[in-house]
Amino acid sequence: MIGIITPWVNAGGRLIVTAAAGLAWASRATSIPTPNFSLSALTGVTTFSGAPAILLRTVGSGKVYYIKDNIGLAYFNASTATDRANLISGSLPQ
Repeated sequence: MIGIITPWVNAGGRLIVTAAAGLAWASRATSIPTPNFSLSALTGVTTFSGAPAILLRTVGSGKVYYIKDNIGLAYFNASTATDRANLISGSLPQ
């Protein structure tokens, strides 16, 4: 999966990663006994406990936004598109 995401971001894509998303993906997709952050090359986050609240990185021509809070459930439960947009824009660095 990282082999697909990285070229896309490098070419100008924008990626939003929240909470321990890279950790969860690596843990379920592989049998690695000690989970690692599979998205760390893009996010710069290597441990959840040491992760900043918000991080913006330029990767190639693209941007990677890391948000430590798990905004996924609130985003999913938001009742309108405006509420969803506000959740994202309020969490991303300017």
